[in-house]
Amino acid sequence: MSMNQLYFFSSMASDFLDQWNLSVFSTNYLRTVTSGQCLLLGLLGDSPQDKITVRVRSRKVDTLNAFDKDPAFMMSLVTDVISSPHFQAKDAVAAPLAARLANYLPGLTKPTKIGGGPSGINWIHATDHFVCRAAHKIQFTNLDTYDKNAQPELQEFALPALAHLAWRFRQWYKSPPLLEAIAYPPLKEMVDELTEVPLKPSIERLPFNVFSCHDVTVLALLYAIGAKIVYDETSTYWPIYATTLTFELVKVEEGEGMDSYAVRILLNGEPVELVSRVDSSLRVDEFVNIVEGLKSSTNATNNDEASDVKRSRSEVLSGWTG
Repeated sequence: MSMNQLYFFSSMASDFLDQWNLSVFSTNYLRTVTSGQCLLLGLLGDSPQDKITVRVRSRKVDTLNAFDKDPAFMMSLVTDVISSPHFQAKDAVAAPLAARLANYLPGLTKPTKIGGGPSGINWIHATDHFVCRAAHKIQFTNLDTYDKNAQPELQEFALPALAHLAWRFRQWYKSPPLLEAIAYPPLKEMVDELTEVPLKPSIERLPFNVFSCHDVTVLALLYAIGAKIVYDETSTYWPIYATTLTFELVKVEEGEGMDSYAVRILLNGEPVELVSRVDSSLRVDEFVNIVEGLKSSTNATNNDEASDVKRSRSEVLSGWTG
């Protein structure tokens, strides 16, 4: 890279930081912190990195990872879903596929004590293996280590594994209390800031917030806002590697107050299709209503007693977070 290019990026970064109040938050995982740092590098270049910190908040106030914030309560919500007869029956059908996957990836059987269903493996870890290797154009297995049939067999298993993972989480996010617990905190934080901005026309630098979190959180946000996601039994939809979900506050007409603004939602740069609308833009009040609609009376039982269970259980649940 020439010095001219370095100067160009430095100038762009200075202009950007002059216009925007940039904040970056991440869950307490090295991979998500690194993801936030990489986004900053692409956005700002090398020179301003020392001006921006990726902030990891205390789990007690973190909005991005409900599993770490309250593992006992989340365990109870997950158990309610996976203990249903429908879930147990469908998950049991995937047991032969799980056994074949574990034959090549033995670490998948480690989290069986969580009670993840009759299939007995961690489906997120299985799918991570395929998604990450495909993104980096790496073979699904090292042929020097495994037999010659490993690569074609794992290639064959990739789509069925992803389809089963997508099905499992579709059952999770059809549960209003579970969807609320995961998606409401980050969306409520977003709503609070979005609705403040139009009331401060003289604000010097507008907020530009970046949140680095997990695929299961991004998926929950898509379900929560009513994104069009295929619901059939063979769906393999999952947020792609390095997915970016964007919520933009856009002024749509001259005037004052929130009525002049809309919220535009983009997934990897493309408008998100919503079940209830023909476009991806919502009036601010519509967006607020969607978020507040996540609140459910059943979740009001989340009390301090559940939160007092030993924090060691957060280690047990860490495998659920992508």
